[in-house]
Amino acid sequence: MSINKPLLLFLLSLFVIAFQCNDVENPNPPEIPKIVAKSIPEKFTEKGIDAIEEQDAIIIQWEANSEKDLEGYYIYRAADTININSDDKLEYSKIVTISVNYVNPIATATEYIDYEVSKKIQYFYYIRAFNQSENVSDPSDTISYKLAGKPSLTCPQGNVCPEDGSIASQNPTFSFKYSPDIDYGISYFIIKVADINGDSLWCYGFPREGYDGRNQIINFNEDGGSLVDTLTSGGQYQWKIDAITAIGYNTPEIEGAESAWIQFKVKEN
Repeated sequence: MSINKPLLLFLLSLFVIAFQCNDVENPNPPEIPKIVAKSIPEKFTEKGIDAIEEQDAIIIQWEANSEKDLEGYYIYRAADTININSDDKLEYSKIVTISVNYVNPIATATEYIDYEVSKKIQYFYYIRAFNQSENVSDPSDTISYKLAGKPSLTCPQGNVCPEDGSIASQNPTFSFKYSPDIDYGISYFIIKVADINGDSLWCYGFPREGYDGRNQIINFNEDGGSLVDTLTSGGQYQWKIDAITAIGYNTPEIEGAESAWIQFKVKEN
């Protein structure tokens, strides 16, 4: 059987062209990642850089890049251990590589929790995106945060605390303590009360009263801003305290810590 040489050459050329087209690299770097703006403290659901409830750690968030050939993100961090207070004079190092979902890069998680941090140190972060051609974007904006000690919560005042949660009145009084360590610049607290499903009922900010570690007490709906006047008899709820330092009134915090959620049950009438 003879081989049709012109046809063979034509097929080989098609194969070479197809192979070359699939192997063409994108010469352009990805777009610069956009950091999620930090929400103000009195938002029930917070966004942007923040402390987390579960452990002593910092979470950072950014928006997903739209490139189809996106490979992932590099996260860089610097620690201000000597109070330089200037991010451009610090030494940054790459701390993690976040890979994207190849099927749908935009659906990939765009947050990172940094567990390798210490309290009382200001950390600075920026992000760079990179694609499958190994091109790297310019750095994102720089963000920073300092981790403080967590508040210590007790049961709603004057009530017993069984293992399955505290028993409270329909108008409970909440009590908590904060560290007397003067190295924590905490000056403000946010109390958050939610139903058992996590839906917000009350979010209220108030100043720190003292720096000696004593109890601070807040009455439910103290400012009249709760969605309900009283809690439901027999209902189950949860509460927490955020401790923060902000640079001004109604501005995002630069230092903070969050307690874990504490569940409690309202006694039945």
